[in-house]
Amino acid sequence: MDIHCPDKAEAEEVLRAALLEELNALPGEQLVMLKLTLPEHDDCYAACVRHPNVVRVVALSGGYTRDEANKRLRRNHGVVASFSRALVEGADGPAIRYGVQRPTGCLRAEYL
Repeated sequence: MDIHCPDKAEAEEVLRAALLEELNALPGEQLVMLKLTLPEHDDCYAACVRHPNVVRVVALSGGYTRDEANKRLRRNHGVVASFSRALVEGADGPAIRYGVQRPTGCLRAEYL
């Protein structure tokens, strides 16, 4: 979902309904992961997070700044981050870093 879409919230409602329709049609043993842009409305995808066929809902930062993406992520319970840009964006803006690896245990609980 493009974060600049003028009807982003409405488009996300349509997307959520379509996702749930497809999820409900899956056989019980089929598991999926959803990778979605952070929504406009908090916990928009909560029903997807709770769905028995969904193992994980992963959020794309979608072009938001790191700070904005983190704020939105905190308001979407059960969604985990997939912010590749967060590893290369410095506090003062983009920075290029090579070979970045996150040591075990450095994820903050409030972002999970």
